[in-house]
Amino acid sequence: MANRLRKLRKAKKLSQTALAKEFNDFMRKNQSLAVYSEQNKRKDISYGTVSNWERGIVHIPSIYIHPLSEFFGVTVAYFQGLTVSKDEFVEWINQSYVEGYLASTEKDIQLEWITYKPIAEKLTTYFELQHIEPPIKKFSGIELNTCSDDVKKYWLTNLSFFFADDVFIPISETVANDRRHGMSVFSAELSNKIDSLLKTPIRNKFDQIVDKSLSDFVKNKQEILGFHSKKQIRQQIKFIEGKFDLFLKQLDDLPDNKPLK
Repeated sequence: MANRLRKLRKAKKLSQTALAKEFNDFMRKNQSLAVYSEQNKRKDISYGTVSNWERGIVHIPSIYIHPLSEFFGVTVAYFQGLTVSKDEFVEWINQSYVEGYLASTEKDIQLEWITYKPIAEKLTTYFELQHIEPPIKKFSGIELNTCSDDVKKYWLTNLSFFFADDVFIPISETVANDRRHGMSVFSAELSNKIDSLLKTPIRNKFDQIVDKSLSDFVKNKQEILGFHSKKQIRQQIKFIEGKFDLFLKQLDDLPDNKPLK
């Protein structure tokens, strides 16, 4: 919570002294949020209190967590560091994309970049499927590295499905608790989105008619080709050919796919 308090204070452009003053004023104006001692005296905070909290010398007492959250306009979970904000999540996505892209293109790569490479590749695929200009072409290196306001707006707009509460909240909680696992969850969600975009009528028909037979053959390829007789192999291949023939007969009646740019 100490780091989160410091970050929220700096976002408000307040010194530790100014935070103490404004927070005390806030509690005076919002009596229901004020903190009182056993002697029923309001417990204001000082510059020293804020300094000790931020340096971790003293843990923030639980009675102050809700009032501080209200003061900064954030949820208690966010203030406690149990989740991340949409702004932080956007910065994390941008970092994953930029460092993953560098891992794919630079000769002298840093080891940590490799971690982000699969996410960058999936994001690139998603942009292609959606006919969206990728960030690496739309923005300058400085804009991307600093995650400028325009870059943040780009991510919020073009990945809006991630910021719906049913998707964003569980992912943000995972990222806050375990960044590496959060990357896996984010990557899986992105894969699901890409898969849904690829499920065209043509693909659906192929999956319906051909996919299972073909997948079963590939899955058992070593056993079939290593132990089955030539007659059995021919029968199984003819069976799959029949599935392809049926698919081809129905292909002309299906709407065409949209080509990638």
